[in-house]
Amino acid sequence: MKFMSKFTITAIFSIIITAAAQATDKPENLSLAAGVKASASSVYMKYTADKAIDGNAKNMDSRWLSEKTEGERSITIDFGKEVELCKAVYIFWTPKCVGVDYDIMVKDGESWKTVKEVRGGEGNEQTITFTPVKTTALKTVFLKTSSDNHVRLYELETYAK
Repeated sequence: MKFMSKFTITAIFSIIITAAAQATDKPENLSLAAGVKASASSVYMKYTADKAIDGNAKNMDSRWLSEKTEGERSITIDFGKEVELCKAVYIFWTPKCVGVDYDIMVKDGESWKTVKEVRGGEGNEQTITFTPVKTTALKTVFLKTSSDNHVRLYELETYAK
């Protein structure tokens, strides 16, 4: 029976510790936390707002799809408690069906405060950063889309760093 050398055991242990440390360095998507809820100004068929915060950006059935209307359409994430935010990642259906113009707002007491105005958004994955802010909810108001007036949002991820 062969035994591993002290060096081999130390190297394996070092690799395991490094991998565990790197895994904890990945920022937490606050949209996936327990108790977080999503709502929307409109919903098309079975594509409800909660599907935009379920962590599944691949399945076509797992997305929020707004009614086909002109004007404002919005999705709101209620964190259920105060959190600090500084980044939101929007994953849209395809690069041709994206939110072009939209405002990112946070709950400030009983009112909403705009933290970022996005104009000319491109690409099906849009990472938007803003000055860190404490809030209990994030609302995105879509003013213009690139396709047929539906908002097709697969995921809305939110981060504190």
